[in-house]
Amino acid sequence: MDSATSSSFPDPAPRRAHSMRFRVAVSLAALALLVIVVQSIVMFRLLDRKEEEFIDQQLSEQIEHSMALWQKSPDAAFPNTPSMWLYRVGKGEAGQGVPPFLARLPVGNHETYLGSKEYHVAVREDDKARYILAYDVEDHESRLDSLIAINLSAAIGLALFTLLAGYLVAGRLTRQLESLAGRLDASESQSLVEPGMSDELLAVASTLERYRLRQAAAIERERAFAANLSHELRTPLTGIRTDAELMAGLPAMSALAQRRAQRIIASVDRITRLSSSL
Repeated sequence: MDSATSSSFPDPAPRRAHSMRFRVAVSLAALALLVIVVQSIVMFRLLDRKEEEFIDQQLSEQIEHSMALWQKSPDAAFPNTPSMWLYRVGKGEAGQGVPPFLARLPVGNHETYLGSKEYHVAVREDDKARYILAYDVEDHESRLDSLIAINLSAAIGLALFTLLAGYLVAGRLTRQLESLAGRLDASESQSLVEPGMSDELLAVASTLERYRLRQAAAIERERAFAANLSHELRTPLTGIRTDAELMAGLPAMSALAQRRAQRIIASVDRITRLSSSL
């Protein structure tokens, strides 16, 4: 499409932005949500780390306790919790019954996965056997998931509350701007500066007041100039009209000259009316 064709279409209407009151409320809500999310992430990381340390400590204490009990009563050495399993593999034994993902772990504390399930495993050895204690941390993960869901719900609720509260508070702040706009439209004689204005709004009102005074002075100068111009034009126009009337009244003037004199009078009268309208 050429430039001549494209210029025939009107420009689209400018897109209207949201009010400052709404933007302030949304900004406050977004800031509150960001703070809560960051705080929650930090808290969850710390909580998860402490929980991991606690689980490792419990595993270490439990396996050492089980190893000590095995010497006296093997049946009492097994942990009494449904989420823990103890395996004992004697020296030289194949380790039947031990899951392969546990059997190949070295001595120490480990985190391992079987599918999507996470296990904490403690592996120890003495001169007679190898001990493997596995702990299913599903309850731990479930507690963390519940805490995340609760915290997320609270964050959304607080963000909505902040949005509403911010909208109400911003309304009080923008009310002075609306009042200033109303006074600017209502009357030129009413001062835009009012006592109790905030510093930022006072600066805007003072600037608008000075601009309005400058504009009023410029308009007054234009009016004075137009009035003076109209007055100055009347003097020569009156002289021209008088001469034309005298010429039109002379009996020695031809009919053509008298018509021209009448045309001069009509033109002078029209210019006089135009100058008076200034």
